[in-house]
Parts: sequence; structure tokens; C-alpha cells
Amino acid sequence: MVGPSLLVDAFFGNKEFGTILGVVKRFFSIGFAVGSSIFGLLVDNIEYGVAWWYVLAFIIVCYRALIVASNRYD
Repeated sequence: MVGPSLLVDAFFGNKEFGTILGVVKRFFSIGFAVGSSIFGLLVDNIEYGVAWWYVLAFIIVCYRALIVASNRYD
């Protein structure tokens, strides 16, 4: 999981890197736990293929939001 480290380094640099990285890693961990549970609920209520389309759509929306946020941060 180098994603949080690269994200923190790109946005904040080395100033208080460890503290900020801890907070970001906490959000990543909660996201993985909640995301897995939500995917399980989707698969239980709708079929597997449809659940994957929902997940892919959500990933695209979140990725675009991350790009917009990083462009505005500069």
C-alpha cells in the first residue's frame, strides 16, 4: 500500500509527514473495510455483474474527484 505515502508526499511534502500519513492511512483502512462490506451488500441484493458496474462507476467518480482536488490544490 504505497498509495497513501505517495499521496501525502505529493500533496504535503516532508513537513510532518508521519502525522499526516497516519491520518491518511486511517482513512484508507476505513475505506477498504466499509467498501468491502458495501460490495457484499450489493452482491447479496443484486447480481454480481451489476454490483461490479456500480463499483466501477464509483471508482471513476472518485478518481475524477481526486484529479480535480489535486489540480485545485496546486
